[in-house]
Amino acid sequence: MRILNIAEKPSVAKEISNILSHNRCQYKQGLSKYNPIFEFRCAVLSQDDQMVFSSMAGHMMNLDFSQEYSNWNSVDPFLLFTAPVFKTVKEDMKQIYKQIQKEARGCQALCLWLDCDREGENIAFEVIDSIRTLTPPDENQAKAADARQEIDLRIGCAFTRFQTLLIRNRVLGVDSVVSYGPCQFPTLGFVVERYLQRINFVPEPFWFIQATVKTLSSPSPSEGLIKLHWSRNRLFDELVTVTLYSLIANETEGTVIKMTEKVKNKFKPLPLNTVELQKRCARFLKIGSEEAMRICEILYQKGYISYPRTETAIFPAGTDFPALIQVQCANPWSAYATHLLNDNAFAAPRAGKGDDHAHPPIHPTKALDREGASKLGKDVNPNKALAIYEYVSRHFLACCSRDAVLAESELEVAVGGEVFRAKGTVVKERNYLDIFKYERLAENTLPPLRVGEKMKVAALSVEQGTTTAPELLSEPELIALMDKEGIGTDATIAEHIATIQKRNYAEKNDAGRFAPTKIGVALVETYMQLKYPLFKPYLRAHMERECSDICSGKAHFQEVVDSCIGEISAVFQDIVSKKEQFRETFTQFLHSSAALSLPVAAAATTLNEHFCLCGQCGGDLTLQAQKQSTAVARYLVCAACSLSLSLPVKGALTSLAESCPVCHFQLVQVGAEGEGFVVCPFCYNNPSGKNGVEIEDLCLGETLPCFKCRAACAHAKPEEIQLFRCYACRVGALVLRAQKAGYRVRCTNDKCACGVVFKNNVREIKLSGQTCSRCSDLLGVPVPTLRVTTDAASFELCVCGHDFTAVQHGVQFRQPMDMAVRAFSAGELARPLVGVREKRHAAESEVKRDLTDQLAWLAPIVSQAKKKKPAQAPPKPSVPRAFPPNPPNPQSFPPAPRTFPPTPRTIPPTNQSFPPTNQSFPPTNQSFPPTPRTIPPTNQSFPPTPQQQAPPRCLHGDPCIIRQVNQIGPNNGKRFYCCPRPIDHCSFLQWIEEPPNSTLFNNPSPNSTLFNSSPNSTLFNNPTPNSTLFASHTDHPPAPTCDCGEPCALRTTNKPGPNCGRQFYVCAKPREQQCQFFQWVDEMGTERRGSNREVVCFKCGNKGHMAAQCPQNRFDSRKERQPYKQKPPVSARAPKPARQTRTARKCGLCHKEGHTRKTCPLAKQQSVENANDYQCDYGGDAGDFGLEDMDGAMVWEA
Repeated sequence: MRILNIAEKPSVAKEISNILSHNRCQYKQGLSKYNPIFEFRCAVLSQDDQMVFSSMAGHMMNLDFSQEYSNWNSVDPFLLFTAPVFKTVKEDMKQIYKQIQKEARGCQALCLWLDCDREGENIAFEVIDSIRTLTPPDENQAKAADARQEIDLRIGCAFTRFQTLLIRNRVLGVDSVVSYGPCQFPTLGFVVERYLQRINFVPEPFWFIQATVKTLSSPSPSEGLIKLHWSRNRLFDELVTVTLYSLIANETEGTVIKMTEKVKNKFKPLPLNTVELQKRCARFLKIGSEEAMRICEILYQKGYISYPRTETAIFPAGTDFPALIQVQCANPWSAYATHLLNDNAFAAPRAGKGDDHAHPPIHPTKALDREGASKLGKDVNPNKALAIYEYVSRHFLACCSRDAVLAESELEVAVGGEVFRAKGTVVKERNYLDIFKYERLAENTLPPLRVGEKMKVAALSVEQGTTTAPELLSEPELIALMDKEGIGTDATIAEHIATIQKRNYAEKNDAGRFAPTKIGVALVETYMQLKYPLFKPYLRAHMERECSDICSGKAHFQEVVDSCIGEISAVFQDIVSKKEQFRETFTQFLHSSAALSLPVAAAATTLNEHFCLCGQCGGDLTLQAQKQSTAVARYLVCAACSLSLSLPVKGALTSLAESCPVCHFQLVQVGAEGEGFVVCPFCYNNPSGKNGVEIEDLCLGETLPCFKCRAACAHAKPEEIQLFRCYACRVGALVLRAQKAGYRVRCTNDKCACGVVFKNNVREIKLSGQTCSRCSDLLGVPVPTLRVTTDAASFELCVCGHDFTAVQHGVQFRQPMDMAVRAFSAGELARPLVGVREKRHAAESEVKRDLTDQLAWLAPIVSQAKKKKPAQAPPKPSVPRAFPPNPPNPQSFPPAPRTFPPTPRTIPPTNQSFPPTNQSFPPTNQSFPPTPRTIPPTNQSFPPTPQQQAPPRCLHGDPCIIRQVNQIGPNNGKRFYCCPRPIDHCSFLQWIEEPPNSTLFNNPSPNSTLFNSSPNSTLFNNPTPNSTLFASHTDHPPAPTCDCGEPCALRTTNKPGPNCGRQFYVCAKPREQQCQFFQWVDEMGTERRGSNREVVCFKCGNKGHMAAQCPQNRFDSRKERQPYKQKPPVSARAPKPARQTRTARKCGLCHKEGHTRKTCPLAKQQSVENANDYQCDYGGDAGDFGLEDMDGAMVWEA
């Protein structure tokens, strides 16, 4: 068999071919002059096969737009976010592409010698596309690389074109492309942020007390001196420091109050990965990351070290460490390698955190001397190559060594009332320190002392120092920041650092530290001033995590691309709308000195020299103003503290008599009292954890007015009273908050829509101190009740129930709160909501949840962009099946309007609703026969009961109608009030509590009266001629007797049709035992319908039976009904066959013998489970409904 092998690089193909063929491979030149072909015979899976070895040179294909989008001047950059992209073969890779196709024609198998990471798998698919084989590499990783390429292409091209067309040749000093990259810009942001911190740093003096002591037994004044450090470290107040010094200045002796010594291990280094290698080369060897990776690639290709691009810091199980250590016996440090092998000094390497499951940690594989280093190539500095190889080797040997053992001692000496400390360190066992020369440990020995021993004070003085500005970022620090924030991969970090230098955004000084150029500072400052922190790492880290989800199969390629592009495209649109402000801001920062990049009021105009008091020194703060761009910036300046604090640009400024409880600065009123807001000048510019906010959630430069503060202050954000855990989202908590607009109960989870807003007629809401016993028992947590005081009355309400409707029009529901509560029963509070399907991006981990909070600044921009899109028709809401499970007659339910305010839905005669009555009826003492009334399978509406004269009003303020539950379960037959509108428009529901002996809807006896009312009284205010359902017994003759000789039962026709609403008499026995008696009530005076009159069925049209006894009822409604055929006489029938053994009847539900579906234990079990569902002010079964979580809103699903 002929096998085609593709390696990552030509040098790798050559080395592997030489190894497999024992240096007997045949060389031939292919179509690509840089990628030769090697052929040899090799045993593969016990077969002698012909191997053809070729190679790649990086990515063969490139993602790009079509030609119509290539013109920068004629194409709107925003179109690049949605323009189609496709992969094309790079111009310099076409020969490789053709060469692989040509060689593949004569091969039967493909073997890919590529990297197993995301980019390697992507290259593998490019090779497969070129030869059309079916070998399946990891497609998810290839898709993740495609997603990264497409996102980078769209975002990078759009912003690069926008910035270049807006700035190039239009701003003095900018005549080149102003590029933007999703990785390069956050890298530049790290450099600029540290630079701004340094140049805007204000040194501050501090003072401390320095003490020197020695033992009393010291032979000479200069021997045995111990330098002590003050336990207070340093103070920024000279007067306090001098005062403390004066209290101990005359002390000549000190007392040892503490002397401890402990042994601890100094851990050996972790196995080496790519990021650590770049950092160590920059720190110890002074070799840049880009050059270090290039040299490591050559060392790897020559076989001196393992693959240098790896995230793994764990050696795999089964690694032959003695063999790898034996290789080092040929190097100058061979003595230590022999010591590890022969003196039992070996210890297994520590396990790091990262593991890409593709490559082991970086380690040496064979010895390298100076002669071998000189043969690596013309472009390789042999000294640097040797230095890198030596570090890798020493690091590996240190990993295989034992930890160093140290003895640390701590001394505390009391001089007067002040305490001074000293620490000593002694190395007891050097171990790995013998080979790892890059770590040097300074030893400091303290003499043996005892607690209580006296020491002589040799010197005591007050010293002064100043705080120093942070240093510019070094390359190791920058690499560490990029790795921590997820900017780039281990293989691309060095490329991004090199890119910002090539773009002239940053440069490395002689000390190896990065300083931004004016263009780099101007770009970052412009985005900072416009409140678009694109230079922060959050967006890129979010995208990298999304791509990782593609690798693990948690996310789809297109879903990730659409999500990332959708967020950034909204930001791009907003930036384009402010392009003139963008250019002016960029020009201002480009041509100004770097020191003016942050608010400085040196050139401002003084408005008030004694505006308010400084909270640090107590002096006066001067109010100054300075014109910046199109606005006038205002500052408060303290000359004594060298402090400059910015204020809001709009609104009149008034100093208040109050001061901030956090920083003690005098508060400032912005705008008119009652309409504006209050700010603390210092907290406004320097928010901290003392303000009760999460600093990580605030963007760079974001201010903190008092209404955002959570400190104990009257002007701060109102305190929230936590009630209990939210039952809808299970993440936040329901809290009660008092605001200027009124009270509200809301969930602390911003994504949850659960909550109630009270309008202005609610005067006060407070905790009543009581709990709802019913809800507390079922939820398993205390559910407090609230005391709500309105203009009319005072209520004690449960948070869970529909008791809020007692406030009538004073409540505006965001979501029916009790509907979510019904979905789970007692003990389920900590379990996921039944029936809820949470979306994937709704926070799978704490990291993603924190990332969502960090990207909160995107929300208003994306929301604004969505408003500009054409409105789409909302999805049709689903309706819960609250009543019978069988589908109703479609003719009886006309389509209901879906908009507010709708006209009242016309209820057909099947669902009758009746106006309320103002008449009162005395209770009846008469009894009715116990025959139950048959409930038809339609949803009936009933008039109000006598116990409640006027029905309540629903959430819309409309009078309610009465319905009855026909669903089989514990609430079967119970009646309730509900809204007359469509069920998805209003969630109001209230049960009707009837007395136990109420027989309002039972069948009356022949001589009984429904109510003890006068003959002329009617139940309705406006009775109609046909409304006789609740008429007095004097409206019709006494009940007749049926053919069985018993009094008849009075029934009402509910079926839609011409007889709907008419009353009739039938046999009072059960349906299966009824005779055929039938008589309309309104025809009692004309002709009686009984057994002496021929009855006609209205179903089949035949005579002799009614519809209830129609033979067609025996057919299954799901099957096609056949015409009923009359049975022939007995004499004409065929003789019956011999009787066979009859099988027992089986249940239609569980298919077991001995019972029917109606008495099946399984049906009873399901009924009990439905009865156990939680009910709070609602009696329906939770099993009748489905709940879905759609972006925090509760949606009914039938």
